[in-house]
Formats: sequence, structure tokens, C-alpha cells
Amino acid sequence: MELIINQFQAYGFHDFYVSVNHLGNLIEDYLGDGRKLGISVSYLRESEPLGTAGPLGLLTESSDIPCLVVNGDVLTKVSFAHMLQFHNEGGFDLTIGVKEYPFNIPFGVVETKGSRVLAFREKPSETRLINAGVYVADSSVLKMVPQGYYDMNQLIEQLLNTPDRKVGAFLIHEYWMDIGTNADYQQAQWDYETHFAN
Repeated sequence: MELIINQFQAYGFHDFYVSVNHLGNLIEDYLGDGRKLGISVSYLRESEPLGTAGPLGLLTESSDIPCLVVNGDVLTKVSFAHMLQFHNEGGFDLTIGVKEYPFNIPFGVVETKGSRVLAFREKPSETRLINAGVYVADSSVLKMVPQGYYDMNQLIEQLLNTPDRKVGAFLIHEYWMDIGTNADYQQAQWDYETHFAN
């Protein structure tokens, strides 16, 4: 989390909200009010888990500027300045940071129409865009988040189903990793030395 904050600081950001729940006191003890890092930190305290977007419903201060939202378990070198510029220039209500994810299908893939085979591909490799857990949200979007449990996918679907709303996809070319397992955490330790320690 401190690494994420340091990256934001490098782009001139200084006001942060950190959502905390289980063992949140450890984060609060470490970051405090942010003064030791030269920033301001306020806490969105979840009395129960609120999902990936629910904590945004705890924001009490409103702003007319976009808000950058980053999952706390993401390790990335994305340019937040470029992402914010992309968001503003595209006129998006919400911008989702996306990353290319290649995967190999270990079987032959059969494409059909009814019972007729149209094509066959042996063990193809495909690439999809995945949600990277990095977002830019306009203030009007933050106001759409209800009190209680709410996931980011629900917010995205709500925006996609609203005709006058525009959702953008910002392709992250830089290093990115989601730290979701112990093996990911170990990999992140090694990657840190390569990508961040300089």
C-alpha cells in the first residue's frame, strides 16, 4: 500500500482515502494520518465487508474532480497521469484499467453451427482484456454507489446499462500483477527487486 501511495505522490497526489476492515488497525497504525509520508490519509472504515466498490459509498466529502481508485493488492507501474489524461480526453464517466491476459487452451477447439463443424483449431492461444483493479471515476459516478455491499462489477454494469453514461478501457502496458495468493505474493517479492527497487 505504501508503494501505491508513493507512486501517486510521484504524480502530485496528496489526499488519500484508505478503506479498512479486517486488521485495518494495523494499516492505520502504520500509515497514521499520512504526515510521516507527507500526505493526508483518511479512512473509510467498513464495519462489515462492503465489496470492491461499497467503501466508495462511505465518502462524505464531495469533489468535482475525478477520483483514482486502486485495489490494495495490485502491484503496477501504470502511469496514473496518462490514465487520468485518457479519462478526461475521452469524456468517460468511468475508466477501467485493463491488461492483456494470454492463455493457452490445452485441447483442440471445435467451432460449430448446430451439429456441423465449421472450423478446428489445435490448442489455440487467446488473449483477453482483464480488469486490472485500477479505475478513474467521475464524482457523479461515486454518488451512484449505494450504502452497503456493492462490487465494482455492479457499478460497471449499472453504467453500461445507462444510455448517457460512457465507460472507457485504458490498456496498461506497464508491469502489473494482482497479489491474490501466497504464490503471487512470493512472485511479487522477486518482481519488486526487478521493477521497483531502483
